[in-house]
Amino acid sequence: MKPHIRAALRLTGAASAILSGFTCVAWPASVDTDKNHHLSFYTIVSQSDGSTKVSHLPLVPNLPGRACYGWRVKVSLSKEMVGFREVFSLPAAPKTWSGENDPYAANAITKDRTTSITERFETPQNGTIGNEWCVVEGDPLGKYRMEIHVAEEYLGTLDFELVTPQDYDRATSR
Repeated sequence: MKPHIRAALRLTGAASAILSGFTCVAWPASVDTDKNHHLSFYTIVSQSDGSTKVSHLPLVPNLPGRACYGWRVKVSLSKEMVGFREVFSLPAAPKTWSGENDPYAANAITKDRTTSITERFETPQNGTIGNEWCVVEGDPLGKYRMEIHVAEEYLGTLDFELVTPQDYDRATSR
């Protein structure tokens, strides 16, 4: 799974014990999230006719190079950078992780290769921040989980599933 990452990374708690040799960065003191706009999950699929299909169902089709997914959250309209941490777990190790052997990558991979921990700072665009990943060859089918923190505040967990294109089409054509 290769991410579209715009990030800087920091580890805390158990993740620090799992991953070694990583430099921590400081978070801004706090950020106000809009309590009326919780985390939102989305999937974007490129269609054969060049159009895109957007869904908010917790399903992602296994279409390497055509399906991407991510999350967004509304934050204050400040133009200051906002830090977030995403702990992204897969049901099994993928064939590849972006940045896996890059000491300067914005994400760190656990030793069992099932979890990526991304920490970065982002300037809100229209009052939102988020992260996005795209499906690549070798991504395992099954249940995925993203735990999201913004400015060290836990915002929620997003559970979704990477499914066959046929299962995705059946679910989204209802």
